[in-house]
Amino acid sequence: MARYTFSLLMFLSANLFSQSTYQDVRALNEINNSNHADAFPWISPDGLRLYYCSGGNSNQLVVSSRINSDSAFSTPVILSLFPAPIAQNQGVSYFLSNNELEVYMFLGDLWYAHRNTLQSTFSNPVKIKLSHPFSQIALNSLSLNNELNKLYLSAYDINLQQYVGLLEFNKIAADSFAYTRILPNPPGYIILGGQFSKDERSFIFSARHIDWRTSIYQLTRTNISDSFDLNTFHEIQGVNDTILANTQPTVADNLEWIIFVRSQDGAWTSNDLYIAKKLHVTHVINKKISDISIYPNPSTNIFHLTGIEQKILNLTVYNLQGQKIFQNSNFSNKDEVNLSDQPKGIYFMKIEENSNSTTEKIIVE
Repeated sequence: MARYTFSLLMFLSANLFSQSTYQDVRALNEINNSNHADAFPWISPDGLRLYYCSGGNSNQLVVSSRINSDSAFSTPVILSLFPAPIAQNQGVSYFLSNNELEVYMFLGDLWYAHRNTLQSTFSNPVKIKLSHPFSQIALNSLSLNNELNKLYLSAYDINLQQYVGLLEFNKIAADSFAYTRILPNPPGYIILGGQFSKDERSFIFSARHIDWRTSIYQLTRTNISDSFDLNTFHEIQGVNDTILANTQPTVADNLEWIIFVRSQDGAWTSNDLYIAKKLHVTHVINKKISDISIYPNPSTNIFHLTGIEQKILNLTVYNLQGQKIFQNSNFSNKDEVNLSDQPKGIYFMKIEENSNSTTEKIIVE
């Protein structure tokens, strides 16, 4: 059994992973700069603050905030970490600690800065030694674990002109990381970089398939001491565009929010930020609506619900891209769900009655 391990420990049984699905994808047009790249995002655990590399601000680190999860992000504030302007075509990947007081930066070299509070300024960046045995390799897409003692960088072989995988480094001193190994790509894919979930039980990353489609994927484990098993490797549903490249994902606590980058042909200046909200899928129906069932399932296109009796439901169906393709806010036992205009595949039906809700998978065949 093939294993993709970030630690040389236990293996994760394949039947324990859960698949993440997102909905309501939108471009962050309130902060995206149409003329410059917006890239390498990092979202705070509560999902209310977004840090990223702003091409419109000399590729400096900026932060944008929102009042709550339903509001738009504010005008970004520049957190000037480098005194000199950075070349417009040279992106900087940034990664923060979960308390947002420490930041690592990769700009050809590895740098580190810290601050005492969220309101204070960062210290002047200090260069961190990064030792590895490769001579013709370019690194980017910085990521660390919660303890900030393991570092990961996406590796690009200059001679082969292709990405070769993730390099893992261990912290050996306050100002030094040393190479430990290269983590190979899953068969048929090239990893372009990613980040751990805040609890480190998932690794969310972008990968390019052999057909050149670049999408966002996930590996999962039950405990951070476990290994990531390739049997848990799966595409995240609801976020991947089939034409644009989907890269550089970052997630909030419990994977509630994902922010990522889309670009045309991977061009740096076309990088824009996108956001999506997690779609909660459960197969345990709330007791107050547990008598409701869906039939037939699978179906050729028409679905009925039984057990409604006199209930009036709010019923919504989403496709795997997280798009709402059917809604009836006054669904009763006289109604049906007609998906005859939709292609064959998997969909998610969200059933709501007052404050109770459940989401069920349905199949059009």
